[in-house]
Amino acid sequence: MFEYALLPPGLMRGIISRIGNDAGLAADYWRGGIFAFEKGTGSRALIEEEKTTGWHGRIRVRTQRGQAALLLDRVVKLVEAEQSRLGLVPASQSGTLTRMAGILDPSQIRESSEAPALKFVQEPTSQPEYFISYAWGDKTSEGRAREDIVTHLCAAAEQRGITVLRDNKVLGLGDRLSKYMQRLGRGDRVFVVLSDKYLKSPYCMYELFEVWRNVRQDDEELLKRIRVYTLPDAKIWTPLERLHCAAHWKNETSELEGFLREHGFDLLGDKDHQRYRLMKDFSHHIGNILATVTDILQPRSFDEFEKYAFD
Repeated sequence: MFEYALLPPGLMRGIISRIGNDAGLAADYWRGGIFAFEKGTGSRALIEEEKTTGWHGRIRVRTQRGQAALLLDRVVKLVEAEQSRLGLVPASQSGTLTRMAGILDPSQIRESSEAPALKFVQEPTSQPEYFISYAWGDKTSEGRAREDIVTHLCAAAEQRGITVLRDNKVLGLGDRLSKYMQRLGRGDRVFVVLSDKYLKSPYCMYELFEVWRNVRQDDEELLKRIRVYTLPDAKIWTPLERLHCAAHWKNETSELEGFLREHGFDLLGDKDHQRYRLMKDFSHHIGNILATVTDILQPRSFDEFEKYAFD
C-alpha cells in the first residue's frame, strides 16, 4: 500500500492507462481503480485509489490466485514507475507481499529481469460460454418468429449439454445491461439472429460491435466466434443495402450532435457520451462487419443453421 500526503488524480489515471493499453476490454475500469487478469502468472490484480482526509490518499494493490506474490511484486514496480514519472514520493509504503486470500512466501518472487512483460487478458472461464443475440420484446408476427427460432436453438443446445445464455432470461431487475453485453462480447460463441429490427436496435448493435472489438476487428476471428442466421427482412446483401444501415446510424448520431451543438455538449453525461461514441463507431464499422457476414455461405433453413451453429 502506498500512502501519499498529496495524492494527485493523475497517478491512478496513469496506472489505468499503462494496464489499459495492453488489457483493452479484458479489464474492468472505474474512476478510481482497475481489475484485471494477468496471463503469465494466472493471477488477478486489483488496484484502487482511496482518498482519506484532505489531499491525503493511498493506492492499494492486491493480487489473488495463481502466482499472486509474483504478480504483486511486478504490479508494485509498475506503480513505482508511474509515480516516478510524475515525480511523486510516497509518504510511506507498507505491506509485505500479501494477497486477498492470505500471505505468500516471498521466495515465490523472481527477479524482475527474469520476468516477461505483463500480459493482461480476459480471465478464462471453467466452461465455454455461449450466448444468443437477437431483437426481442415486440409482439408482432416477426417478433414471435424470432422467439421461436431462439427457443428451438436453445432446446437443440440443451440436447447437446450446452446452455445458451439470453439476456431476457438471464438478467433480472436491477442488473446492468452494459455488463451483460460486455460479457456477451467476450463469449466463446455468439449466435446472432439478424433481422431488420436487430440492425436498428442500439442494444443489438452494441452486442455485435462488442464481439467485433474483442476480436480486434479481425474478420477471420469474427467468423470463428459468431454463427449468424439471417432473416429475410435483414437487408445486408449488397453494398447499397449495407450503406443504408450505416447511414441509419450516421443519421442517429447527426440528430444527437445537432441537439448538442444547440444546447451544449456538457449536457451529455459520461455514460451517454460513451453511447454516443459507440453510435459513431457503428456507422464507421458496420459495413465491414456485415460484409464479413455476407462473405460466407449462409444457412438457408433452421436445420442447416442448427448444424452450422454447433460445428
